Amino acid sequence: MSTERRIRVVVVDDEAPARDAVLALLANAADVDVVATAADGREALEMIRRERPDLVFLDVQMPDLDGFDVVRGLDPEALPEIIFVTAHDEHALTAFEVCALDYLLKPFGAKRFGFALDRARDRLAEQQPSRVLRALEDLLAREAMSADDAVRMRHARSAQRDGIREESDGARIAVRVGSRVLMVEEARVDWVEADGDYVRLHVGRETYLLSARLGDLEERLGPAFVRTHRSALVRVARIRELRRTSSGSGVVILDGDAEVRVARSRWSVVENALGIP
Repeated sequence: MSTERRIRVVVVDDEAPARDAVLALLANAADVDVVATAADGREALEMIRRERPDLVFLDVQMPDLDGFDVVRGLDPEALPEIIFVTAHDEHALTAFEVCALDYLLKPFGAKRFGFALDRARDRLAEQQPSRVLRALEDLLAREAMSADDAVRMRHARSAQRDGIREESDGARIAVRVGSRVLMVEEARVDWVEADGDYVRLHVGRETYLLSARLGDLEERLGPAFVRTHRSALVRVARIRELRRTSSGSGVVILDGDAEVRVARSRWSVVENALGIP
């Protein structure tokens, strides 16, 4: 009996020729089972919730509910891998902000499609061995878990789902600069500050503006960063020095000499992140 991992797939597109093109390419993949197709966002939500696929090829522009609405309507704790498919590249930034695995721009060929499918295989292979163990750990720890423990576990789960468990994984953040979309390596981000409805990524001497909430980015980045006050996240490994004032607040000084304020209520959190008794 074959022990090859089967990948359960749902294909969503409001145009039948586009659905058929994806299905034709998937027909060449021996390890893929297409469990459902959908022609609009509402049908997609129903199919994904019912079939619980591993992977969804999801069109962005659809009537009523678009692809991003579909993702927002799903349980974030049971989110399948998402590969967005669209004819419009202006959606790329939003696709990566909602942690899509990949983004296929129509028309795409078999080679580009195969690359995206291989990425899905790799991601799913990484996740599968630990799913049962994680479920058991959650069950045993749920009753005794403190609020802080719960936050840390959500960070770890989110990081694992997003493929950013280690900086060596090369996870990147998509940021728009004029008409370009730049892929900034997360490992290069020194600190992040809130700026109205945006956040600013400080990367060495460069600063990038990203349409995102600081809380969402904190959950994505996980324990590699610590919140020093309500408007700033700092990479723990970049902290070179702590300076505390008589009032109990203070600053952290980073490699490169940037100074970031530390609120009095966050001082012990910063010390704990640095392993200071």
